[in-house]
Order: sequence, then C-alpha cells, then structure tokens
Amino acid sequence: MDPDFVEGRRIGLENFLLRLASHPILCRDKIFYLFLTQEGNWKETVNETGFQLKADSRLKALNATFRVKNPDKRFIELKHYSDELQSVISHLLRVRARVADRLYGVYKVHGNYGRVFSEWSAIEKEMGDGLQSAGHHMDV
Repeated sequence: MDPDFVEGRRIGLENFLLRLASHPILCRDKIFYLFLTQEGNWKETVNETGFQLKADSRLKALNATFRVKNPDKRFIELKHYSDELQSVISHLLRVRARVADRLYGVYKVHGNYGRVFSEWSAIEKEMGDGLQSAGHHMDV
C-alpha cells in the first residue's frame, strides 16, 4: 500500500480507461458506459448478456484442447521438476518440524537442570561454587 505505487497504478488505470473511451466502438458500448458510471449494477448487466459464460466455456475448452494436443516437453519437464521440488521441500519441512520438537524437548528438560544445580550449590559446601557455575551455564 505504498502511496507512490498506488498513485502509479491509478495513473496507469486512468490512461487505460481514456484509451478505451476514445475507441470508436467501445465508447458507445452499453456495458462499458455502465462500468464507468455505476458502482455495482454493471456486473449484473454483463452476466445477463451471457458473454461471460460463453467466454469462460470457450477458454476452458481451448485450454483443455491445447493441453492435450500440444504438450511442450520443456513445460512437462519443468512441471515434473517443480513437483519433485515441492515433495522434497515438504519432506524437509516435516523433518525440520520433528527436529524442532525434539530440540524443544531437550531445552525443556535441560531448563530445569540450572535450577537444580543452583539449589544443590546452596546445600553443598565444598562444591557450591562449581555447582552454581554449572547451574548458570545450564540456564544460558
């Protein structure tokens, strides 16, 4: 939501709409006029014409036909590579989660040792300083 970015996009949209409005056929189009003048009802007008459904169905049919008839080997190889990469990364993330869980368990267990060594150092007379130091290092 950078103001400069938004302003640049606004200027680009305004230029595009001005170009459309200067087109000899589009400037007289009912749907284009409704788009420019009304806030919400132009979508219903587009849906009533049935053009959107026809365009969607033709694009889907074209997409399916093109996909079946002309598979480019580079795209197929790229898709296989991306599928394999996704599999490896998801496996890596699962392993990372397991390691993080185990490491958290180790930290949780060792977190209590610092307190135990500190309390033990208060009881022990001869090794008190060493136990206190070990407790401090465990806390760290």
